Amino acid sequence: MKIKNILIYILFQTYCVLLRETARDTVEGELSGGEAAKRKRKRQAAVFTEKQRQEQSGAVKNLHFLQPRNQKRNMKMKIIARYALRNPKINTKCKIEPKGIIFCLEQTSTGSATAVAARTEGFLADKAYHYICGEGIVYAIAQPTRFVAHSNGSADKNTIGIALVLPSPEARDEKSEFAKYRRSEAAVRTENVVKTAVLLAANLCRRFGLDPKADGVILTRKEAAQRGLAENGASPESVFEALGGKMSAKKLREQISKLLAG
Repeated sequence: MKIKNILIYILFQTYCVLLRETARDTVEGELSGGEAAKRKRKRQAAVFTEKQRQEQSGAVKNLHFLQPRNQKRNMKMKIIARYALRNPKINTKCKIEPKGIIFCLEQTSTGSATAVAARTEGFLADKAYHYICGEGIVYAIAQPTRFVAHSNGSADKNTIGIALVLPSPEARDEKSEFAKYRRSEAAVRTENVVKTAVLLAANLCRRFGLDPKADGVILTRKEAAQRGLAENGASPESVFEALGGKMSAKKLREQISKLLAG
């Protein structure tokens, strides 16, 4: 008797499943192609593998650091307008005449320029720049001829603030294999971000007639603070030094001059 009841239950469940599938196919057949495809994508998105579940929950972190890029990419700059009109540090009504450029640092574990750009939006934002540079991508947060308190000093009156979004090369255990991979990955990312920033700065110099070789035209946040033009803040030198000093503020200016001359 028990076996008979079990068989009846299984048959009933199978019938219900088939009935639902038939009804769903019928409805999708009546829908347009776009709507049917959308429903199909929703069903597929609901099915996750175990690895995807771990990544969603944050159990798998920094996977992109484990395999550093061995080939250097030819960078192309893409500018996306993402004006932070509600940022209290941006005054769109106050115009400036750019006389120089100051490079600042925004450091994240992944080097995501998109995340940094998102933090500049809204009334509660505590940082602002004219441009935010990632790997081959630039977010325009404000017009270069508008006042932005990017350095919190007198330099804000006539300079363009550019933030370099660089990954952190440090790891908890500096002797581990993970730390080696992380530094290697950070070095490649830093080089790509610098290439993007150099291309952006060269275009700005050409647009506003700036000479990158002239004293005080191209500065880092640290150099501007040493001259009393800005408050002390995060500066790209900290990452340059951590990666062995292959890049420096001087080399940054040299690359801009070379690109501008070419």
